[in-house]
Amino acid sequence: MANPNISKTDLIVKDNDFIEASHSLDLVEQRIIFLAIIKARKNSDKVEETLSNEFVIHASEYMEAFNVERHTAYECLKNGVEGLLNAKFIYRYENKNNNIAHRGYNLTSWIEYVDKEACVSVKFSPDVVPLIVGLNKKFTSYELQQIVNLQSRYAVRLYELLIRWRDTKILKISLEELRFCLGIKKTEYILMSNFKNRVLDLAVRQVNKFTDITTNYIQKKEGRKIVGFEFYFTIKQGENNKSSKQFKKAMSLEGTHSEESKNYNKEELLIITSKAKDYIAQKKITDPTHKKNILKIAKSQGWGLDKYRKSQEFSSLKNKEIESKINQEKIIENKNKITQENIRKHNENFISFYEQLTSMQQELILDSVQVQISSIPIVGKQFIAQRKNNTAYKDIMFRIYFKNAMKDMGIKI
Repeated sequence: MANPNISKTDLIVKDNDFIEASHSLDLVEQRIIFLAIIKARKNSDKVEETLSNEFVIHASEYMEAFNVERHTAYECLKNGVEGLLNAKFIYRYENKNNNIAHRGYNLTSWIEYVDKEACVSVKFSPDVVPLIVGLNKKFTSYELQQIVNLQSRYAVRLYELLIRWRDTKILKISLEELRFCLGIKKTEYILMSNFKNRVLDLAVRQVNKFTDITTNYIQKKEGRKIVGFEFYFTIKQGENNKSSKQFKKAMSLEGTHSEESKNYNKEELLIITSKAKDYIAQKKITDPTHKKNILKIAKSQGWGLDKYRKSQEFSSLKNKEIESKINQEKIIENKNKITQENIRKHNENFISFYEQLTSMQQELILDSVQVQISSIPIVGKQFIAQRKNNTAYKDIMFRIYFKNAMKDMGIKI
């Protein structure tokens, strides 16, 4: 069988259910699967042919695709095979008893690494093949170049989850579902601070820096508990960040720029063409001339643009709202820092002042404090214990009583 070359503008295409499935592949393992998907789709878009073929990935291709040294590519392929031998992806669905069930499938029928040839051979499992070829609807595609510089496996998965919602540019997802899609075990990153620092915020930074989208999110809470996230993203402007390959493929129904397309940008044309293709597939239209006419009608009427433009306006408003919330949070955070710093300085000043008093003055103050809190049993016991250790004056809990005693004695702080 042919072994087509790989370009960074090649498309990675997955069924949407495959995008939202769970797996725990590391970065290298994901990259190997991406290259194999590209090879499979370049070889054939028919399920039967893909089922019978294996796809070979050479170290030189991995090296060029992901900008790594030759020896690194060798090691990546060799180590990646070990992880992929038993790799699975998991669907979560509602069974006949209305209970959530998890069903696992193998990613590959087999996979092998040939050391002397520095290559990996992949044969996709029958469960995977229909999710990567022969797709007519409910699929997500993006260029390989969008993920080649991502260094976190979570960043790759986050990009896929976001770009799945390219039309609306909004992803609403529960914390539980996000962890599931990212392949995070229940025993991993239990603390929200760890999850955000080592998974979510790291992934967002890399997606914003290296891909064609810019994203941010807001936290959804129940009381004080974070239970989910709303992600909002925009497509970056500039020719270098455009999905040129997708645009060319979308235009391939007609082959030339028609009069109706002059007022549309590339993203709008992608949406219109996608709607036209859906209609053609639904009506089972095969005549080339009929296809061209459908595309012209779609462009003249702007199929799918009403929803897209409304989502753009909504996304813009949401982004402004998020920026405002972020700025407010920063202001509050800065105020809290200032307040805490003032409290710390005030505490240090009080301790220093108290320590400069004579022993007699200190004893009189302590006696007065003890009298004030004698009617509060628990606090009184704590004070007596700390008085014996000569630390009571440092405890902020007793500060108001110390100040009252010093005021009564005419001592000004």
